Order: sequence, then C-alpha cells, then structure tokens
Amino acid sequence: MNRMKDLNQILSMVYHCDDVIIRIHIVATKIQSAFRNYQARLRLTNEAAWKIHEKLDYSSEQTEAKLRNIFEKLLKASDILSSSVKKSLQKPGLPLDNALL
Repeated sequence: MNRMKDLNQILSMVYHCDDVIIRIHIVATKIQSAFRNYQARLRLTNEAAWKIHEKLDYSSEQTEAKLRNIFEKLLKASDILSSSVKKSLQKPGLPLDNALL
C-alpha cells in the first residue's frame, strides 16, 4: 500500500510538472507573439517616417531646382528687364552674373 501511495505521489508530481511546462510554453508563446507584434509596429513606424523624410527631401530638392531655373531664366533675360527688377535680383554688393553663386 505504501508503494502505491508513493507511486501516486510521483505520478501527481509528473502531471503537475507537465502542467507547469505547458503553462510556461503558453506564456513563452504569448511573450514571443507580443514581441513580434512590437517589432512589426516599430518597423512600420520607421518605414513611414523614412517615406515622409524622402518625400520632404525630394520635394525640397524639386522646389530648389524650380526656383534655380526661374532665377537663371530671369538673369538670362536681364537685358530686357527693367533696372528695378535687375536690382531686386542682385544680392547686395554682387554683380548680376554672381547673384546665384
């Protein structure tokens, strides 16, 4: 009878250990899932921030190029412009040819 009681205790401990291992596995799976979700959100946030940065950088380059083209055309056409327009295109103290340098 004593051996049967010991065997039942051992089996009970084994089942308890299996239950603990299953719980640990479930918790570990939940932690991994939460971490993967966090990484995915972080990656999406970084990608969105990078796209915004690229668009702003590209638009500022495009705007700068358009402005440069306008001023170059104005400077090339300076011989037909009025003197007041020529003066407004010049930077103080620089000749008209060096206004964009």
